[in-house]
Amino acid sequence: MRAHPPPHPAQMLFPSLATTRRAGAGRARKARAMPLSTAAGNQTDLFSLPLQPLPRTRFLPDELRLSIVPSSTLVHGSGLRRERSSCDGFLYLVAPLEQAENFLLDGLPLNRRTPLMLTEHTGIPPWLAKLAEDRMDTPGTQDVVLRLRRIMVEDALEPEPDHSAEFASPCYLLCGC
Repeated sequence: MRAHPPPHPAQMLFPSLATTRRAGAGRARKARAMPLSTAAGNQTDLFSLPLQPLPRTRFLPDELRLSIVPSSTLVHGSGLRRERSSCDGFLYLVAPLEQAENFLLDGLPLNRRTPLMLTEHTGIPPWLAKLAEDRMDTPGTQDVVLRLRRIMVEDALEPEPDHSAEFASPCYLLCGC
């Protein structure tokens, strides 16, 4: 017969901690599966939820009604015709010919790092004058004025105070907030 070891000092102070040894108590036990909690059973399946829409990266030319402003609406020397109001429901973009062709085919990109600048109708003459002044060294570059529906990009616009002051016309950055 085996002698039991002396009780631990904590067992002497707290008799409820005293346990009796069972046969095979020293052997490793098999891991028991833990029951699932009721909270885990009520958790929604994250894979069954609808996916969030991807952020918009581009405006298509058809939805913006993107078009080239005909040169007949431009009056050389005095800018644009006076009969058109400054708030005509459109915004304008001046771009080099190659870039304008890409915009007409692929649409306008939304990029917070390199946003496109847009202006109202009255901002086109100062913008063209500034580009002509900046490109005096490269006379072969042709600039094109593009027009797009303001209402379609309203949520993606941020005011551009520097060019607004320089052109004396409201200017915006198309960045896709």
